[in-house]
Amino acid sequence: MIYIGLLGFFFTEYIRPTSYIPGLTVLHLNSLVPLSTVAASLMSAGQATIYRMANEPNVRMIAGILALIWVSFMTADVQERAWGTLTVVFGFALITWVIGAEVTTLRKLKGLIITLVVVHLIVAALNPVLFTDPETRHYVTSGAFLGDGNDYSLSINVI
Repeated sequence: MIYIGLLGFFFTEYIRPTSYIPGLTVLHLNSLVPLSTVAASLMSAGQATIYRMANEPNVRMIAGILALIWVSFMTADVQERAWGTLTVVFGFALITWVIGAEVTTLRKLKGLIITLVVVHLIVAALNPVLFTDPETRHYVTSGAFLGDGNDYSLSINVI
């Protein structure tokens, strides 16, 4: 169930269904899906999982980055923007935790990659102007972090 929530996170984060169906805004899917997935993963994580994750070098590096952002937040002149950055990075760090804790088999990893490919195909289908009008810079309607075609192509390269 947590794995399905993780895949649902990628659908809601990339596609942003509230951009196309404004009535879904009431459900707060973009907050509800990741928060419930992270909470369920943290509650189901046994001591062995927590110990394994705490000893991973990448987890330590992410914790260090979060600590640096926290220090910059505390010393920032404009704390509102720094707080926004801190919360976004912390949210992605939590999703990284869920990926590390839940994607433990090759089958689950393949499912995650297939989900990311499908999500990108859906975003491409919802934003055909990115591919049909190369003369003008167009912006992606869905995805909070996908600004334009360059961001979209970089996201594909990451997959």
